[in-house]
Amino acid sequence: MKRDLNTIFSSNTLKPRPNLESDILHKIYIRNSRKIAFKFWASVFVGISSIVGLFPVSSNLSSQFKQSGFYDYVSLIFSNGAAFSKYSHDLIMAIGESIPGVSVIIFLLVVLVLLWSLRNIFRQSRSPYFKLLAN
Repeated sequence: MKRDLNTIFSSNTLKPRPNLESDILHKIYIRNSRKIAFKFWASVFVGISSIVGLFPVSSNLSSQFKQSGFYDYVSLIFSNGAAFSKYSHDLIMAIGESIPGVSVIIFLLVVLVLLWSLRNIFRQSRSPYFKLLAN
């Protein structure tokens, strides 16, 4: 078996193409640059979508805060310090109950998606493949 392998590998029948290595490296480069470009443009699209989505979500959040009376409870803290010190536990519980939880969670998710997409945009733009694509 070992002799057969030696004869196969010692014969000159297995010769690669002259530019095989450079062709392989070029294909790897093209694949990586397409991958970087796709990630970059996908992050740009997600970032723009989250910026656009931030406006209705923030207006919904502010209207929910107004409807729940959150601002009224917070104004009690700053208007009468003696009442706050006397009824602090009840006031804090009322503020906690008046916070619109779902709207706050949705707002925070949109902000986190925006920050994630900005991080990916900056990360992809610093890639050496992206710099070569820009030239």
